This record gives sequence, structure tokens and C-alpha cells, in this order.
Amino acid sequence: MTLEIVALLINAIVSIVVPLIVLGVLIKQNKEQWKGVFVVFLCGGLVYIAMQWGAKEHGLTWLFNNTSLMDFMGKHYVLYLFLVALAGAMLTVLGQFFIAMVPFRKKMTFDKAISFSIGYSMVESILLVGVRSINTLVEIFKGTELELNTSAMELYLSGYERVLYLIIQMAIVLVLMYFLQHGMIIRGMLIAVLSYMIISFLPGFFIAFSLPEYLEVFSRSTTLTMVYAVLTASAVTSIIIINVCRNLSYEE
Repeated sequence: MTLEIVALLINAIVSIVVPLIVLGVLIKQNKEQWKGVFVVFLCGGLVYIAMQWGAKEHGLTWLFNNTSLMDFMGKHYVLYLFLVALAGAMLTVLGQFFIAMVPFRKKMTFDKAISFSIGYSMVESILLVGVRSINTLVEIFKGTELELNTSAMELYLSGYERVLYLIIQMAIVLVLMYFLQHGMIIRGMLIAVLSYMIISFLPGFFIAFSLPEYLEVFSRSTTLTMVYAVLTASAVTSIIIINVCRNLSYEE
């Protein structure tokens, strides 16, 4: 259980503390415009909440209860994953488009775009990993007998995954904001939607190959290796993109 506890602590730190440290560095670098950096950070978090809680959770719940989506998912799981990834990507980019074009039109900078992506990624990490890790730790320290369904290795990987997604989302947001600020709206939104869709779809697609009720071609360890190989390569590419964007002007 010790390894699991350490992994859960790391996940909580990665989900909450690391993004706040990066935000603090950005605010320190922008002392005169720190309010703008902080506000756009909050906007990033609100965009994720609106997309995830308002649309995905409630929208999917309504579809499951009022349509034959459950039957469709069972018969066409991969197509279902694709449609959910596409819908989530479109909703995310629409929210980011609104923030960039309404309150921050012609006011977006490299640091503000980074701050926006941190806010989005931090809320995502907290809701997907952080809250669950903290609740599990609380129960463990209370002495509650728990049987974790996830191995220590997979818990460590989930923390590593959040770091990868943070980097990838930084690159996507930077590219989108650059295109929007320079009037290339359609091109920027298409690139962002495609990028978000790919990073949302591929993990589920690979995992499907290990599920008995669907494809079951590879073992779970093999599919996890495939997932994290793709995400790591994407993060490395994203670091290159971030460095390129650092030298670009976000003003028209």
C-alpha cells in the first residue's frame, strides 16, 4: 500500500500544486499585468467546467436516458469514442474562441495564453485525478479498509499523464490564440479541434484493444505502452511548438 500512497500524493501534487507554481511564475513575470494573467487563468478553468460538467456529463446523461446511445455504444464502441472526442473538442475550442475574441480580443499574450491553458488543465486534472486521489488518501489515513482497483504503476502513470496533457494543452492553446489574434480564425479552430480530438480519442481507442467485450487484441500493459508512447511523443512535439510560439508576436 505504501507505493500506492506515494503515487496518490504525487497525483494530488501534480494536479494542484504544479499548475499553481507555474501560475505563480507567470504572475511574477507580469507584475504590472498580473490581474489579466489571473483572470484568464480563471477563464480557462471555467471553460473546462462548462464543457465537462454542463455539456458532456449532463448532455451524455440525457442522451443515455432518452436515446438508444447505450445500444449504439455497445455495437460501435470505437465510433462512439470518436464522436465523443469530436464533440468535446468542438465545445472546448468554442469556449476558448469566445474567451479569446470577446474579453481578451487584441489583449492576448504568450503568458496569458499559457495561463489560460494552465487554468483549463488544472481544473481537468483536479476533477479527473486530484479529487479522487485526495479522497482515497483521506480514507486510507482514516483507517478505512480499501481495495484499490488500480495498480501502483497505473497510479504513477496517471500523474505522468497529467503532466503530458498540461504540456500538450499549452501548445494547442498557444497555437489557437496566435491564429485567432492574427485573424486566421477558421485555420486556428480546425487545428485546435483536430488536436484536442486526437489526444482525447487515441487513449480510449488503444485501451479498447484490451477490453474483452470489444476488441481484446493486446494485453492491457501493451495498450498502456502504446498510449503513453503517443502522449510522450506529442508532449515532446508540444515543447518544440511552445518554444517556437515564445518568439512569435501575439499582437496583430
